[in-house]
Amino acid sequence: SGAVRFKNEVIKRKGFKFSDDVTYDVLEFDDTSIKKIIDEYNTGVEAVGLADQWSRADMLENIRVNPEKLESIPDIKDDIIFEEDNFLLAYKPPGILSHPSEKGPEEDNMVYRFMKYMKHVHGFMPRAGLLHRLDRPTQGLLLFAKNMRAYNHVKKQFMEKQLLKLYFVKHIIPERVGGIAKNVLKLEKQGRVEEFFQQLESAEKDAKKVFDYIFSLSKVELFGYIAQHRSRKWSRFEENSKRLKNKKFLRIKDAQSIIYPVGVSLNVSKKDSNLPTGEYGVGYTVLQLLTGRTHQIRTQFKYLGIPVYGDYMYGKSKNVDSILGLVAFGLSFYGFEGERQYFVLPRYKWRGI
Repeated sequence: SGAVRFKNEVIKRKGFKFSDDVTYDVLEFDDTSIKKIIDEYNTGVEAVGLADQWSRADMLENIRVNPEKLESIPDIKDDIIFEEDNFLLAYKPPGILSHPSEKGPEEDNMVYRFMKYMKHVHGFMPRAGLLHRLDRPTQGLLLFAKNMRAYNHVKKQFMEKQLLKLYFVKHIIPERVGGIAKNVLKLEKQGRVEEFFQQLESAEKDAKKVFDYIFSLSKVELFGYIAQHRSRKWSRFEENSKRLKNKKFLRIKDAQSIIYPVGVSLNVSKKDSNLPTGEYGVGYTVLQLLTGRTHQIRTQFKYLGIPVYGDYMYGKSKNVDSILGLVAFGLSFYGFEGERQYFVLPRYKWRGI
């Protein structure tokens, strides 16, 4: 940005090389530029001209933006669950992308909606933005940082696994299950799903109460590894990493979840397009995601043999347009004062589940 120079050359890239005899005092600092950068770090960039602000290469994680598409979509206002000076928490409907697609900036997505809201309502374009993602068919809570200070504050918590992320999972139950799935089904048959939804109704008054209730339930741990197929279209989960060490898979990473079974519904109608022949029921669990790998929940439930309801990629559903049985309903993180904040997606926002 012109704030730091060396021999009249602006330092603007990582890995800038200095000779061995260079000392600190040969660098030139522009105090005005540095103050501007710090202000942008703490707040954002004042939105002056539409075309100019959308096209700046350093805005919002270097994403490419289609100005016409951005102006034609709704902003995020109607889906805001919580907002303050540093953070914005919003509901992502199923079928909407979290982030602009790698194929191009033409599709509607939550980052566009956030950018549009920040510009038109607050007059600033944040240098930060989306802190995590949800799959296109998954609905639920998305957390945005309104400045880089907030972004880095929460990103550190992601790295240190201090965030609490809860998902409601509706899954298919085959006629036969074994292993870990058998333990999950046994606990689901205790039938707490109505009790869970009752807890959810009171979430607006006391979100922490919902977290405490979930963590009081019996649990099943699911720890292992996940890798991406070379096609990069799907991933695979295994408890033993050796099964992923072949030429078909890339980037093996740990994948950890805790399952809290909450209910079951057997003998579901055979007319349900998401229940293939031979499968006769659905189960309900709450899953605490300890690592946020791509398609992690969906691949883990495929591994267990109880695929997520409506999952056309990892399950047996043939209905591509069906609503996936996943809701990211609970999120908790530490604020700047060190207090843990709890948020739960109100039940009336849930679609199709």
